[in-house]
Amino acid sequence: SNVEIEGTGISGQVLTASYEYEGYGFEEGNTTFAWYVQRNGEYQLVSDHNSSTYTPSAEDRGNKIKVKVTPVNVEGVIGDPVESTPITCIRPYASQILTASISGNTLTIQNSDSQEISVTVAQVEYLANEVVKQMQSVSTQKKTISAHGNETFVIDPQKTIIVYCSDNLEPIVIP
Repeated sequence: SNVEIEGTGISGQVLTASYEYEGYGFEEGNTTFAWYVQRNGEYQLVSDHNSSTYTPSAEDRGNKIKVKVTPVNVEGVIGDPVESTPITCIRPYASQILTASISGNTLTIQNSDSQEISVTVAQVEYLANEVVKQMQSVSTQKKTISAHGNETFVIDPQKTIIVYCSDNLEPIVIP
């Protein structure tokens, strides 16, 4: 009972089948697990996978995933299978797939993901005012970084640099 999927649903991160075994006096034996991914509107069994965990791939992104748990007791008696509520597999956060580094007047951003991603670099110049920080100018550069690729941006180190993933406006931390 209470079959659920534990995990974020982010591709590349492990999902775990969570459930309560009700053996009515018999200990649990070799309970089986079947993971399904919805493709083209139908759930398809993930081949060669009978484990309580599943790691969704980049191909699973945007698709629903569910698990079916079939309880088996120590004597081999098979109980009724129970399915979880599906979850949707999503893309990792920009901060998990993009790394940024500055060297002189060059900002390099690397993409470790298997899909391209768009980023925007904003350079902000503020007026020198001791009371209020007032923006004087903003310039932006937008580039698409290929899968497992990198892009460089020319920057002015005297300006405040803000980098964000244009796909979802998520900020990226520059160490």
